[in-house]
This record gives sequence, C-alpha cells and structure tokens, in this order.
Amino acid sequence: MEERQRMKKDLEMVLRLNNTLDYDNREDVEKNYNRILQERLFQTSLGERYTKKLEKMVYGAAPPQNCIFCKGIRDNASVICDKCQTLYGRQVHLEKESVSAQYGGKAAVEEKPDKAPAVAEIDAEQLAALSKQAAEAFRGSLDTFTSKINEMAGGSGAVDLKLRDLFSSVFKKHTRAESEEIFIAGTLKTTPAESEIAVSWPKPWLFSRVWLALLVSYSLLYICSAQFYNANTLPGLMFIGALVMPFSVLIFLFETNAPRNISIFEVVKMFFVGGAASLVLTLFLFTIFPVGELDYIGAFIVGVVEETGKLLAIILFVKALKPKYILNGMLIGASVGAGFAVFETAGYAFRQFEAGVAWGFDKGIDRMAEVLFLRGWSSLGGHVAWAAVTGAGLVLVKGAGSLTKSNLTNRRFQKFFLIPVILHGIWDCPFMGGSMEYACIKMAVLIVTIWIVILVLLHAGLKQIERICADEEQTAEIRNKN
Repeated sequence: MEERQRMKKDLEMVLRLNNTLDYDNREDVEKNYNRILQERLFQTSLGERYTKKLEKMVYGAAPPQNCIFCKGIRDNASVICDKCQTLYGRQVHLEKESVSAQYGGKAAVEEKPDKAPAVAEIDAEQLAALSKQAAEAFRGSLDTFTSKINEMAGGSGAVDLKLRDLFSSVFKKHTRAESEEIFIAGTLKTTPAESEIAVSWPKPWLFSRVWLALLVSYSLLYICSAQFYNANTLPGLMFIGALVMPFSVLIFLFETNAPRNISIFEVVKMFFVGGAASLVLTLFLFTIFPVGELDYIGAFIVGVVEETGKLLAIILFVKALKPKYILNGMLIGASVGAGFAVFETAGYAFRQFEAGVAWGFDKGIDRMAEVLFLRGWSSLGGHVAWAAVTGAGLVLVKGAGSLTKSNLTNRRFQKFFLIPVILHGIWDCPFMGGSMEYACIKMAVLIVTIWIVILVLLHAGLKQIERICADEEQTAEIRNKN
C-alpha cells in the first residue's frame, strides 16, 4: 500500500474514532488506545500523532486544547475542531463516492472488478531456479559486505561466518568442570601463553546456560510479582528482566575472547562501573547537545551522543588494561555496552510500571513486562554489539602500543566508530510513522547487520593472533641462530 493510501486510511480511522470516542471517559480512552496498539491500526505520522494524544490522556493529562490538524483552539470535547472534522470528513466521503461511481455503485466498491491479468503458474523447476538466483544474489551481497569490513580490519577477501560451527556446542552436554574452566580464565595462573592461544573458530556454549538461568530467575520473580502481588520483588524483576539478554551476549563474547586474558571479575567490573560511567558521560553530553523531538535529525544526534559516551568509558578501560588483541577490545566494549543497556532498560521498565500502576498493579506489571520483552530481544543487536565494534576498532588501531589521541583521529578507527553511530541513528529513526510492525522488521535487519560486522571482526581477531604467534616464532628462530 502506497503512502498516500495509508494516509487516507489513517485519516478515515482517526475521524471515525473521534466521532465515537468519549474523551471524558478515561476507561473508554484507554480501551481504544490499547486497541490501536494491539491491532496496529495506524501506519503513518498522522495516526502516530493521534495515538500520542490518547497516550497522554491515558496517563492523566487533559485533552489537548489545540486541534491536531490545524493547531487552532478546539471548540468541542474531542481533539479535532468541528471545522477540521467537517472538512476532512467531507474529503473522505467524496473520495468514497468517486470510487463508488467509477465501479458502478456501493456493491461494486466492495467487490471491484479484477482487471489484473492472470498470473502464470510457476512450475517447480522455475521456482527452484528463482530460489537459486535469490540465494546467489544474497551470497554475493554478503561476500561484498564481509569483504569490505575485513579490509577495514586489515584482512582481504570475503569471510565465511561459519554459523553452524559457532553454535555447534550449544545443544551438547557439558560438565560442571567445563563451565568452571571457562569462568576461571584470565587469571595469572590460567591465562595461556601466546603460543598456546587457540586460533580455531570458537564454539561458545556457556552463554546459553547463563541465558536460561537468568530467564528462569525472571520467571520466578514474575510469579512473585504478578501472581502473589508482592511489590518487594519488583526491583529484582526489573533488573533481572533487563539483564537476561545483554549479559548473555556479554558471556558469549567472553567465551570468544581467544586470548583468555581478561577475567570474569574484570568483565563484571567493566559491566557495572563502565555501564554506569557511560550513562553519566552520555547525560553530560546531552546537556551540551540536547535532543528535542526524536525525528530523523534527533535520532542521529542520540546515536552520536550515546556512542560517544560509551566510547569515553571504553577508553578508560583500554588505558587501564592495555590490551593488544582485537578480541580484547571487543570484550571491553561489550562489557560497557551491556551495563549501559541493562541500566537503561531497567529505567524504562520502572517508568512503564509507574505509568501503568495508576490503572492497577496488574496493569503496571503488564506494561513493564512488555517493555522488558521488546527491549530484551532487541538488545541482541543494540548497545552491547555497538560498543563491541567500537572497542574492537579502537584496539585494532592501537595495537601493542599505548593509547594516544592519534588513535582516535585514525581514519580506520573512525570508520569502525561510524558503524554503530549510523546503525544507532537508524534504529531510533521513526520510519513509517513509527509503526511497531516496521520498527521490528527494521530492528531485525539492523541486528543481523551488526552481527555480521562482529563475526568478521572475530575472524580478524583470530587472524591477528596467528600473525603475532608467527612473528614470535620467527623472532625465536633468529635468536636461536644468533
């Protein structure tokens, strides 16, 4: 459906709701507001504007004094003045009459003559050929994209992402000793020598157990809050609900850190301190670069400010830990990004509960659970992944040396930093009038995109370790000869 048709459809729906809705009855307003969200009735900025007006009224605000169309003072109890209601109502009615006359009356409108040519049947061979062409086109585009990222990371050629190998250990049985071995990595006694670092494609699995454990904890806390109405469990519910996905992704990247030189203690420290510090730095930057309405420009300002806030926190830990491996930078960035994501999501959950509890404890729990679910699955490719790319890019240009200002002005780092900034800006952009359906599709595409970048950087990190080990072996041979 074209934009013009969607706008007409939304206009008709707004006018219809405006005629039937009792704006003085909060229950009636909330019922229609929930119906709009559940059925996704609107797909344009017009419908979004009307929905926002209803949302304010649901949360206790008085009906707006200005008409949502002409901005003039309304002369009735609705949100549209009588003049605009009549004017736009007449336009919609005239358009219906025009269509009706074109097809020979009202009955014909409901069943328009099918003038489209019959679609030729596609046999199995043609369908298989089309599928093969589509797969080849996708593969070609993917190879081009991975090749570009790989070149930025210092490699060459397309990268085989090996997804089947990457997740091959998730559904296998593992012992407690295996999980303990992973968690004790990074200490003085457990960090492997450079020549002993495994450079094969990693097969992480512990992250899935962490995810399951957090999900079970969240479910139990949800029962306490929703079934037994125990308000004491709400803070835990909000925090664990916000923690489930970001922390699991963080453990995934902890497992893929092949050098195994950063302990879980350091990761947790960066998660809490780095996450909180990045929030403080971001809020400070927002005082300098304030964002008004979250339109296209505002969305990209948010992307620049929040990614810069996380970058500043990442810099602090890169200076402290002095890493030289790309995979170290990815883990440091992910730790800061995960903390940022969890604290931010917990805040949104609290605000949604606070807004909904005015209508009852159950309503507050429902609204909180909705935001935790949405921000939970979408965090798979949000702050954690974005900050991971920033950290990897920073350590990539820094190498074994000390971090300097020239690293931040390095063109290669700036290219990597632009990736999360641009993806973050697109993430917040109100495409298609802010429709939830289109927003979910957009987020899914962005999640896939950032994870392709991360997997290419994972490949580049393993190649970097191979080169370092090879250089060390050559140096040792030269020393032995001399």
